[in-house]
Amino acid sequence: MKEKRLKIQGKNDENIASRKRGDRNQDCEIKFEVKRRNGQPKYWCSVHRAPAWDTAGNVMTRCSRADLPSIPSNQVLELNLSDYPGGIAVWGALPAIYDTYGKGFDRGIHIHARRIVGGTKVIDRTYKTVFVKDDSRLFDQVLEVSEGAAVSYVASVIFGVNMKFLHCSHCQAVHHDEDFFAVNEHVKHQCNNCGREFFDRESGVSNPTMAVKSLLGDLQTQRPVVSPKRSLKISQRQCPRGLQIWASNPAIIWTSPKLEESGIHLHGYSESGKRIIDDTFDSVEVDGLTMDENQARFYMAQTSLPFLRNAICTLECPSCRNEHFDVERAVDPHNEHTCEFCGAKFKSPNNRKVVSNPFASLLDRLKANHEEMEKASNN
Repeated sequence: MKEKRLKIQGKNDENIASRKRGDRNQDCEIKFEVKRRNGQPKYWCSVHRAPAWDTAGNVMTRCSRADLPSIPSNQVLELNLSDYPGGIAVWGALPAIYDTYGKGFDRGIHIHARRIVGGTKVIDRTYKTVFVKDDSRLFDQVLEVSEGAAVSYVASVIFGVNMKFLHCSHCQAVHHDEDFFAVNEHVKHQCNNCGREFFDRESGVSNPTMAVKSLLGDLQTQRPVVSPKRSLKISQRQCPRGLQIWASNPAIIWTSPKLEESGIHLHGYSESGKRIIDDTFDSVEVDGLTMDENQARFYMAQTSLPFLRNAICTLECPSCRNEHFDVERAVDPHNEHTCEFCGAKFKSPNNRKVVSNPFASLLDRLKANHEEMEKASNN
């Protein structure tokens, strides 16, 4: 079937082919069509979708994203949905929230694909870019899922924002809200492609993956999940080569007839480096520390957002001594807090604007335990 250029991609066929090869070091296309608030031109690169002015406001010869390394060809996947009737799952993949194995799993797009329902996974890998098509003609276009869009999707869906896909009213490119704008609904958007501002009729967050979901007839972001009904109680000494921990997050695409499991996912490694734990659990205790699934999921999304990463800590209520968990203001750093246990109001140390999540202190205790374990094994 002939591949068609998709309107939502906002790129020409040459650039689509380039992205399939993983090329990033293309020549910039820099111009300005509007001015910034200070009256200086807003120079923008439409190839790399990035600002192209320096601190003095002068036009740059190469934009801020022009010199990012190219994506290796083995990190780009062309995924034909019709090849895997057993089910396909596509997630935004984030690094482990706890990792003593050290050979970690990177950010990107994680794919599971089966030819038979319940059969062996033919694909079980993380990619930087995935091009989705369907020869069974559910749709006749080639759809791109980028690493950035997949990772933004994770944070947006975990914090329950209104997600959609929007086109820039000026250049018609599909818009991608990142970082702060991926978790804070808004009506005014700045186009990634041309740099101009445009408005939507209602507050929301735009993510290109929603265009893919639309063509699949699946606009659900909070689909039904099932508890794995598995518990795990271990010490880190049982995984001497390392332990990796993630919180599950809803799949972007899910075509399996089985329900997706929700919980905490762990990898544990023996002394020889063999993976002896690889499963999702609804109850996890490590070194006597019980993990809260919701806190783990929030922490994973919070630390994926650059604007929030350095604002996450664990506060203790000075009145009842319970650790405070910011749920309603999970992406809004603030210095005045209300304890969910006793109702006391208290301020952050030094009036610093932060978001409190008890999972941060749990990880500190796990890390301290691991350091003691390593010290003992080296003596």
